[in-house]
Amino acid sequence: LHEVHQTLGIRHLVAQDALSVFVNAENAVRDLSMDQLQGLFSGRFEDWEEVGGDPGEVQVVVRPPSSGTHRFFRDHVLGGQVYDPLAVTAPTTRGVLARVAEIRGAGGYGGVADRLEGAVPVAVDGVQPTAENVGRGLYSLTRYLVFYTVRPPTGLAERFLEWCLGDEGQRVVADVGYVPLWARDG
Repeated sequence: LHEVHQTLGIRHLVAQDALSVFVNAENAVRDLSMDQLQGLFSGRFEDWEEVGGDPGEVQVVVRPPSSGTHRFFRDHVLGGQVYDPLAVTAPTTRGVLARVAEIRGAGGYGGVADRLEGAVPVAVDGVQPTAENVGRGLYSLTRYLVFYTVRPPTGLAERFLEWCLGDEGQRVVADVGYVPLWARDG
């Protein structure tokens, strides 16, 4: 749970998160491979028919480059390539989902806990973006949420980290939609 990095300090894992890929509810696509995601979000695929959906133009909706979510998706799905030059940027995950919900051909991404009527999460390589699949290491777009400290924490910082990793902190992790680091009883 703690890892030392020479330039960053000490990394403390506190929760897991995952990115879900969302399509408009009227889109028939419910499962995409990593290659299909790369094709859609890079602009290589311009029509949903190319990935098994009904004919219709793809509209990619992404977070701004300053977003960690933007970088994670770019690095893990696009392999560092650039997004489709015609991609529309929404400032928040809620904005991404709103755009996906209103435009039939739109696709975007957000946290595994994010939901908005009209935007449907799809499976990636046959695995649904659920907390259970994230916790079991089955879903591929998973990441850890971390805190960094310059040195081993003491005092209030140490107590705060202990709380985060304890039952109450991990319950809060689950309550806000992230995935606890371990199963909780009750």
